[in-house]
Amino acid sequence: MREHDLPHSAEPIRGEWRVGSWNVRQEELSFGVVFAGKKISKKDRTALETITMLLITACKLEKSDSVTKEGSLSSQLRANEWLNGVFSEND
Repeated sequence: MREHDLPHSAEPIRGEWRVGSWNVRQEELSFGVVFAGKKISKKDRTALETITMLLITACKLEKSDSVTKEGSLSSQLRANEWLNGVFSEND
């Protein structure tokens, strides 16, 4: 199956979460974390460490079958769903 034959390949997996004072984004296999507060506190630094560890775990979920484009999308979706569950618990 060619890459352009995949009906869902035009839709990269994206996610955005607000975790404390941090905005966390997923776009395909990339993640970003941006501080949205005024001044970083010790609590914010601790939260960033936790977010970083969660993103590392999500990346490990992605690695298992990302050799093909279809596998990559499956991995992105699995990581996105896992992060949705983890970050929604913190709301």
